Amino acid sequence: RLMMRRCIDSGRREFGMVAHPDLEYGTMLYIEQFHQLPDGRSSLETVGMRRFKVMQWGSKDGYATARVEWIVDDDPTDRA
Repeated sequence: RLMMRRCIDSGRREFGMVAHPDLEYGTMLYIEQFHQLPDGRSSLETVGMRRFKVMQWGSKDGYATARVEWIVDDDPTDRA
């Protein structure tokens, strides 16, 4: 709840997701739709924006944080 509130209130509407703590790669997600439910849970619609590699794990207020390195993908239109 706190993490989602911070994402929305910051105006950036982004958060990173890693499928499992043992994995070192993840995706930055943009929140397209956010609905706070009466019981405190949230309903989200997100889209992946860019990939990252986790360089160092941390925590803040009970949720995982990380220092990341952005992955630069090749532009598929550059291939001949």
